[in-house]
Amino acid sequence: MVLSLRRALRRLLFIALFLALTLAIAEVLRPFAGWIGLPETPGASPDRPALAFAGEPEGGAEPSFLDRLRLFWLAGG
Repeated sequence: MVLSLRRALRRLLFIALFLALTLAIAEVLRPFAGWIGLPETPGASPDRPALAFAGEPEGGAEPSFLDRLRLFWLAGG
C-alpha cells in the first residue's frame, strides 16, 4: 500500500482551513447570539404556565420577517 504524502498534506490543509473558517464564522456571529437566544423569564413560577411567545408584538400586529425568522431558528427549523 502506497501512501501519497502530497494527498495527506492536502487533506490536513483542508481540515485546518475548515476548522479555521468555522471558528472565524463563529466569532463573527457571536454578537448575534443574544438576539437569537431564548428570552429570559425572570421570576417565572413553576405553578404558572409560561408564555409561548414572550416576544409577541402588542396589539395583535403582524410579526415582522425577522421575528418570524428568529422563531423559525428557535424552533429548530
